[in-house]
Amino acid sequence: ELSLPVTVVRILLDDLHVMGRITARHPRVAASHSELPDSELLKEVLHGLRKL
Repeated sequence: ELSLPVTVVRILLDDLHVMGRITARHPRVAASHSELPDSELLKEVLHGLRKL
């Protein structure tokens, strides 16, 4: 876990959004299991976020 307060995370995400480093959109529903993101990719993203 990052062990950061939710308010700090929200501020960081808002700053990244304002700087154009991340985008926000409504989630879309996967029509099938094959359209879901690869679990290994999700693990790599989570690992990268934990290293921040």
